[in-house]
Amino acid sequence: MILGTALLASIALGPVDCAAVPASDSLKATWQAGVTFGEFLAAAVERREQWIANYSTGAAVDATMVSRAAAVKGSWRLLVVAIDSCSDSVSTVPWIARLVDQLDSVEMRIVNPETGRWIMEANRTPDGRAATPTVLLVDDEWQVRGCFIERPVALRAFMDTLPDNRRSARKMDWYHQDAGRETVREIVEMMEAATRGEMICK
Repeated sequence: MILGTALLASIALGPVDCAAVPASDSLKATWQAGVTFGEFLAAAVERREQWIANYSTGAAVDATMVSRAAAVKGSWRLLVVAIDSCSDSVSTVPWIARLVDQLDSVEMRIVNPETGRWIMEANRTPDGRAATPTVLLVDDEWQVRGCFIERPVALRAFMDTLPDNRRSARKMDWYHQDAGRETVREIVEMMEAATRGEMICK
């Protein structure tokens, strides 16, 4: 989901490595301002039926992905900037929440774009936008170890092949057919990379 043009005009375009995101106090304070997915879902107004339906469908998260994520050592946090009206958020975040539901070592909190604006601005899409959802992987020392920005890479590549007037509808068709698989896979791969000392931000 694209932020307003006034905001975009006020920031320099171009992606910024998520390693540059301030850690420690700023990150911890943002986390503490967040809500659980259950609290977010209870308060959702826009796209409410889709949020509920996707979270329900997400119960079928691939067991192999769950096992791989569970094998990742350490304690982790997923800090998500999302809003209920965003089509990309509703198509990705419920699946991430279902994955987290099955992991003892991972917590997730959600903040709105006002609270998390600094996170979005520091972790923009490849074409320079601050967007929702933006997901940070944070370790137990409050260091950013990876990020997931807006939508899966496979969907981004697919949309690049489409004319502008077909992107919105075809995007939602892709999400429906994918049923969260690419989103979950990217989150798990991001966690695995972090344990190897690598950072995936895309």
